[in-house]
Amino acid sequence: MKQIALVFLAAAAAAVLAAPAPSVNPIQVVQARHRQFRAMGAAMKGLTDQLKSNPPSMIKIVQYAGALDALGPHVGEWFPLGTGPEDNVATHAKAGVWKNPALFRRDAQALAASTHNLAQMAKAGSAPAIRAAAVRVGHACQTCHTAFREPED
Repeated sequence: MKQIALVFLAAAAAAVLAAPAPSVNPIQVVQARHRQFRAMGAAMKGLTDQLKSNPPSMIKIVQYAGALDALGPHVGEWFPLGTGPEDNVATHAKAGVWKNPALFRRDAQALAASTHNLAQMAKAGSAPAIRAAAVRVGHACQTCHTAFREPED
């Protein structure tokens, strides 16, 4: 339950992070971005753990999918100018995020669409449909990570 609460807290923070700020503190933006992605990872792990459970808790699945759906549409907003490696900011984001914003936006939109679909499938309650939707979310994550994220140490 603590994990679910943290995910929902992160979702609420996403709205604050997405709001335009007159002056951006790059370190704080990168730290917030990192927290949001960790929250998404925790929600995805919680969801996949539930799908492996016998029986899975549909209540928890709906909560995890909802957290992903709340965060997913904001990913493209978490990378303002001045927060990349060319700005001497410690980040795992590749410069391609800012050099090829159209491709990044496309991938971020694909993630948002897949998290929304996952939330819809979770509400419908069909475990096979939820599993298929979760695979699509994982694919959207991997596509973006391959193009736009440096590996972690």
